[in-house]
Amino acid sequence: MTVITYTAVDRGDLVAGHSALTEYSFELPLLSFNSTANRSQTTVTALSGKTFTTLKHIKKTYSIQTRPTKDEALAAQVREFLSSVAAGEEFSLDPFGKLLQADEPLTCKLSGNYSQTISQGKYFSYSFGVEQA
Repeated sequence: MTVITYTAVDRGDLVAGHSALTEYSFELPLLSFNSTANRSQTTVTALSGKTFTTLKHIKKTYSIQTRPTKDEALAAQVREFLSSVAAGEEFSLDPFGKLLQADEPLTCKLSGNYSQTISQGKYFSYSFGVEQA
């Protein structure tokens, strides 16, 4: 299970009973959690033919897809979360933790667009990308 902790922002998707600027945590069942390390580097070649590479930094990004769920309360919480962090707000993502037992929480920001899929039988699933802050 994955645990996400974020601060709610009212962008029209607040869950009933939730308040803006309040921190919330929830467990999210994932179908996939893929990581990518994007290297920023400069490589130069001297006249002698020797190559020198300078690594500037490594940006870690993650592609996430949730398991399909019929739980409309969970779907509403995911929509609230994605809306709350859409402007680059930081949040905590613990890919292998539980609500009462943290594993290795990462500080992240949403990266790119996110999508919601509603399949036959009213199953909700979400796809989004994050980058480590």
